[in-house]
Amino acid sequence: MTRENESNAQLEEAIVKQDKATDEVRNESKSLDERRTEVENDVAIQRNKLSTEATRLNNARNTVSEMNKALEERMERKETAQKKFEAALDRLDRIKATADQIKA
Repeated sequence: MTRENESNAQLEEAIVKQDKATDEVRNESKSLDERRTEVENDVAIQRNKLSTEATRLNNARNTVSEMNKALEERMERKETAQKKFEAALDRLDRIKATADQIKA
């Protein structure tokens, strides 16, 4: 009986050790799962921030593009107006020259 009691005590001790080891593994696994969830949440937040910044950048590009088009149109109108102004000056010079010839 003593031998059997010793054997039972050893088995009991081995079971207790195994239970402790299993609990440690469970706790570590739970901790790793919690950390994984935290990291996944952080990644999702960063992904959303990146998406927001990409949208903002795209909007800024569109605004710059629109401004460039408006500037190009204004430059074309300025050039047209400048040519009309120079043509008007030429006509005035010719009229003045004609008037000077008539006076002379």
